[in-house]
Amino acid sequence: TLLAEFPPIEQALEGAGFCGSTSAVGIWKTRRRTSASLDIDVQVDLLVPTTVSPGTGRRAARLPGHGVNAARKVDGLEGVLVDVAEHDIASLEPAEDSRVVRAKVAGPGALLVAKMFKIHERRGSTRANDKDALDVLRILQGISTEELALRLGSILGDSLSARTGARALELFAELFGSRGGRGAVMAARAAQPVMDADQVRLTCEALAGDLLDVIKP
Repeated sequence: TLLAEFPPIEQALEGAGFCGSTSAVGIWKTRRRTSASLDIDVQVDLLVPTTVSPGTGRRAARLPGHGVNAARKVDGLEGVLVDVAEHDIASLEPAEDSRVVRAKVAGPGALLVAKMFKIHERRGSTRANDKDALDVLRILQGISTEELALRLGSILGDSLSARTGARALELFAELFGSRGGRGAVMAARAAQPVMDADQVRLTCEALAGDLLDVIKP
């Protein structure tokens, strides 16, 4: 499904009470009250895979018909162009909000690819988050090796996402392919004290090795 040029996406967001960030491209925020009468900030990031972004600058996606800073282009999201499925999205408080939206959601292969880029690009910065590596471990544990390999294979086989997928696999082998890899170490830190750090690193190495063995000829 392609985003139409009209109405401008910023118009729709502002109409729903969101305000664009003045310091970051593609970030929209609003404030909402929960059923527990707590006022919380709600943030939406509008991201576009770099491969299909018409923008030539460093950050802004520059979607035709929409505001220059409405959406941000990001490396590593190309997998969602291939590994995607529709799901029913319901409220976290169904007793208060019964709405259900049918929306396209990234599959586990696309999520794995995106996480590799995110972890790599944020290395050594204050934005690095060990939880991203733990999310990778959860994907490896929650989705069968065969299913993940199939989804990654579809990403590697599509012209829009092949280069991104190949780079993600290189990063995956580097970050999680050994117990001393930075991703495995990050996952171990994030899992403490609930899980044994050595066991987490070994699990990352074993599951990553299994997946790489299936994917690589």
